Amino acid sequence: MTATSSDHPRDLDVRMRLMDPDGGNASVLFDLFGGQGTINVPNWSP
Repeated sequence: MTATSSDHPRDLDVRMRLMDPDGGNASVLFDLFGGQGTINVPNWSP
């Protein structure tokens, strides 16, 4: 399967959560606007 830009919509709300491995005790670490590719794709750095 080849990833395309449509696989990472850019204009969505993103929520980072911390939870137990079984999915319990979930807590929200932060919310941001930027789309799916915001936190699951490597970023460029100098």
